[in-house]
Amino acid sequence: MPAKRALSAALALLLVAAIPARAASVPTITVIDTINPGSGSSYAMDADSAALGSYLYFAATDGTLGYELYKTNGQTTTLVKDINVGSASASPDNFAVLGDYLYFSADNGTNGVELWRTNGTTSGTTLVSNINVDSPTLIPTGGLLLNYFYTVQLRAIARVGSTVTISADIFDGTADPSAYATVNIVDSTTSTVLYTKTFGDYGGLYLSPVTYAETFSLDCDSNATLSIIAREYSGAKIIIGQELVAQGGWYNSPDPTATRTADVCGDGSSSPTELTAFNGYLYFQANDGASGFELWRTNGTTTERVKDINATFGLDSSPSGFTALNGYLYFQANDGTYGAELWRTDGTALGTTLVKDLNPAGYSWPSLFTEIGGYLFFKADGATQAGQLWRTDGTEAGTTLIADVLYPNDFTAFGGYLYFAAETEADGTELWRTDGTEAGTELFLDMNGGADDSYPYNFTVVGDYLFFSADDGTHGRELWFTSGTGAALAYDTIAGASDADPDDFIAFGDWLYFQAETGNEGGDELWRSSGDVTERVPFPLAGQSLSDNDYGVALVVAGDRLYMSVLSTLIGYEFGYLDDSLPPTNRDGSGWTTTLVILAGLTAAASIGLRVRGAKRA
Repeated sequence: MPAKRALSAALALLLVAAIPARAASVPTITVIDTINPGSGSSYAMDADSAALGSYLYFAATDGTLGYELYKTNGQTTTLVKDINVGSASASPDNFAVLGDYLYFSADNGTNGVELWRTNGTTSGTTLVSNINVDSPTLIPTGGLLLNYFYTVQLRAIARVGSTVTISADIFDGTADPSAYATVNIVDSTTSTVLYTKTFGDYGGLYLSPVTYAETFSLDCDSNATLSIIAREYSGAKIIIGQELVAQGGWYNSPDPTATRTADVCGDGSSSPTELTAFNGYLYFQANDGASGFELWRTNGTTTERVKDINATFGLDSSPSGFTALNGYLYFQANDGTYGAELWRTDGTALGTTLVKDLNPAGYSWPSLFTEIGGYLFFKADGATQAGQLWRTDGTEAGTTLIADVLYPNDFTAFGGYLYFAAETEADGTELWRTDGTEAGTELFLDMNGGADDSYPYNFTVVGDYLFFSADDGTHGRELWFTSGTGAALAYDTIAGASDADPDDFIAFGDWLYFQAETGNEGGDELWRSSGDVTERVPFPLAGQSLSDNDYGVALVVAGDRLYMSVLSTLIGYEFGYLDDSLPPTNRDGSGWTTTLVILAGLTAAASIGLRVRGAKRA
């Protein structure tokens, strides 16, 4: 976890909870400090978090256990399971829902980072599959590259349990022992050499490869690291796996060396990411220790590799960006031949195919997949221009370049159009939209006139409006919205050209919630806007603010509550929520009222005035 700022512990009263006074028109932030009470931090919602039913799931620590899986519905917050028992951390992450289960990656201390799932109970929180068993093959076995002179090829280093096998092929067309490769296994903590072996210097005329293998036992409780030092002389070659790492000249070339290191014990982690539900299965990328990061799926009972897209031993296709369209799941992958291009799958190996090689001269890197009207829109690098706007219907012929705009980003469907930011030399980076045709791709609004940039982003739809942040050159970076016919400034949070930097947008009820800086309040504040009204949502106590985490400020909806990460001088890094079951604030600008409960039983009421502004409808 990232390093955190030191927090003051010299405070007499510790906040346990901020319990809202249920006044008829007062929505209230409730701050929770029950996981690691007092000035210690639980770092709740500091990484990924997700909703399952009415509960929010996230990683946190109580100060004794490591970072483990917790859940809350606002009223009750509990440890779901101590997956990595004791003070070590399971670090649950990469959450995704399939059926009645929440799937995630976690490390139980035995199997490495693997795929888990939970139904919210301790007994129902289980390892789905140990995809990468603890026997990593560290060097791929490849075809021997022969030449007339001496060649040493390290073919494989593998471990099963404590047994390590190292093999090498020797080819000598000259009977000249002119190359060698030394393998050292070293405890990286103590620098103790646990094992050493030199391959080569055998002499003899080996016109076909001769394989030498060594087997030994290794204590993997030590921090064992593999070090390979390959040295060649004269015309020799040194090949590690399929990589030519050293090759000499004809006569007594200098002594070039090549060193490779790896963790010989490994933890057997498959490290599943990109978890995406599709047609009753959860699709993801994972590494089984032999095939690299490839396409996998599970239904919770059966877990299987769909296809080894990059079939070269140990190399990755790294599938990512999974998005469904018309019965297929589309994604980016690299098969080792065409580079990173557009693929799709129906869940079978035969049905996992390249859609189109968009950039025959290199990689197209397709991303930002967004479905509108039976088409998948995306960004990709073409043969002549990086960052172009494309769409596909799933066929090669139906995968076409829409417009040669530069670096389209932040794709969002709204009102039958795809809205996005894009760059031109004349207008800078501004707000664009397209109906999927070249003629229907247009600059929607040049908010910062001329070649200056407004850099619109954070596009989020709430009701009839598309909200976004932008800098018009006058008000700084503030909140804007449009109904599709022009745009309006929602509120100038910091008057003048200073930036409020509204960010982390999320729809909740009829409002857009977001974080922004107010300039004189300190920290990131919670705000909301309906377009007509934009207002700050106060915290119960002075000194409380939204907390930045690994992903920015965490705002997540679960059930009828909006959860957020909170930083306080009293309680450290914790979390809170806003209840949507309460009616909206009154519109007369009289303010909000919050009631706090303190450890000593004292209560404090704080009334905080709000700035409320009606914005002209776009």
